[in-house]
Amino acid sequence: MTKDFIPACVLAFTPHADDVTLFAGGTLALWSSRGCRVHVVRVTNDEKDSTRPDIPGAIERNRAEFEGAMSILGVAGVSHLGFRDCELMDVPYGVLRESFIRKIREIRPEVIVSFDPAENDDENPDHHVVARAVADASWAAGYPNFHPEHAGQGLEPHVPLGNFYFTRHFVRGEHVVDIASFLDTKIEAALCHENMLCTLMNDQRRRLKAAGFDFPYLMGRPDSEYAEYWRMVVGASAQLAALGTDLEFAERFRHTLITEDDALVQLLSGACSPAD
Repeated sequence: MTKDFIPACVLAFTPHADDVTLFAGGTLALWSSRGCRVHVVRVTNDEKDSTRPDIPGAIERNRAEFEGAMSILGVAGVSHLGFRDCELMDVPYGVLRESFIRKIREIRPEVIVSFDPAENDDENPDHHVVARAVADASWAAGYPNFHPEHAGQGLEPHVPLGNFYFTRHFVRGEHVVDIASFLDTKIEAALCHENMLCTLMNDQRRRLKAAGFDFPYLMGRPDSEYAEYWRMVVGASAQLAALGTDLEFAERFRHTLITEDDALVQLLSGACSPAD
């Protein structure tokens, strides 16, 4: 796989509205601009992601802001599964995996994008649950005896080329995507998530203060000035992801696509070589 790889169809699973924008938004915008059909599944309804004690209002606002962000990224379609925020660990695993398998068979992507199931230091439980279920659903979707009832609904087995996994650390992942031409697009999309980013900014303030840090740039910033802060964060994160490369701004992924370095490819290459 080359660094210029552009899949024809991508399905991204985002536990929360802002995850896929913050960690893969530049890549989705790039792929979409090159003709890739991108579909994003939002797993939870984000009812807890607000500083206001108004659950219906949070659900409605976060959904609208998510759809606005996806439109800016050039996403062709979105789905909302509507599970409760930060309670995915209480959902029967088979129920969640089936919903993911169904979407994979419906959209039939070449590449699936989500959080990395190999990460074990992400404090958000929804990220862990979605990452594991997406990884399982990605291979299970190709086996007809996983949910054979799908065939009666016109959904045949589907085998993706592989997965692109992102993390909250920005600097992890061997596959680096150049997003310099789409950084402004990513920032514009990120700023659509005003409710969630103001909530996260307030959380960061509380945690830094409790840890004994004092950053005037952040501590005294009102919610009305959230945009300047997040422009800095998104831009600086893209610079960190580009460290060690000749790129200016990037996003990183661990992928599972088969390449010439894959053990099976090497084994078969050796087995098929002419005898000495």
